Amino acid sequence: MGYRSEVLIAFTEENNKSFLDFVDADVAIFYENDSEIYKMNGWILYHFDSIKWYDEYKEVSQLKNFINTLDEGFEFHRLGEGGFDHLDHETKGEHDSPFNIYTKTCITFDC
Repeated sequence: MGYRSEVLIAFTEENNKSFLDFVDADVAIFYENDSEIYKMNGWILYHFDSIKWYDEYKEVSQLKNFINTLDEGFEFHRLGEGGFDHLDHETKGEHDSPFNIYTKTCITFDC
């Protein structure tokens, strides 16, 4: 099954257009078809609830290469499955999107 993450990437509309032009056509289609997409106040957010987020996948590597070219106008969060002793949370960007993105820790159990 593999390690899975929840991923959110928000772009200004301008940066989103640049992102879709930057990546391969099949990667652009992946983001547009395989994520939940939300729009608010000139921003676009892609949400993946449970995704294998490994650098060797071009959907991941091309996104990372793109956001490394940006100084502003994006917000990225990846929350991994973690474990008992740590929270696996990666974040990049200015954190000024209108989506009010934050982490919330909870306890789950099976019965």
